[in-house]
Amino acid sequence: IEDYVKDYSNEELLFLLLFFLASVYVFKNVYLIYLHWWKHGFINRVQYKLEKKLLKIYLNQPFMQILKKNSAYKLRNIINETSRFAKFLISTMHLFIEIMILIGITFVIFFLQPIAAFYVLILIFFIVSIFYIFAKIKTIQWSKKRIFYSGLSMKTLMESLSSIKEIKVFK
Repeated sequence: IEDYVKDYSNEELLFLLLFFLASVYVFKNVYLIYLHWWKHGFINRVQYKLEKKLLKIYLNQPFMQILKKNSAYKLRNIINETSRFAKFLISTMHLFIEIMILIGITFVIFFLQPIAAFYVLILIFFIVSIFYIFAKIKTIQWSKKRIFYSGLSMKTLMESLSSIKEIKVFK
């Protein structure tokens, strides 16, 4: 490296270093813009297909089954739940990207300090495992409550809106 660098002045080396850093910065931002565009396009396509599939399932149900289940729940599933699933998918993609970055950093640390990296990795694994167990339990509880109250709210709203016609007619 010294043989290559000695032919350049300090200003030229500084210019080359700044050019290299600027190039890396521009490449990183172009890549992140593309990743963001692709990710949201993918999520929109998944959500659209899921909404379409749910609607098709509901439209192809037998008449008696249509009458059994309140249409507010079906509306909630088509609109709200597919949207929440899309948000979950975005979060999962973010988590996956962060895990890939963590794996890359871990490889570098293992290369530089393998023993210290091993102990840190065990500690991180232990903390993440405990967090996962508690988060999973709470998430299941909250999701069941949210689905119940969301359906109840949608049902009340639809009944209220459909009752307006009757109130106006009989008034």
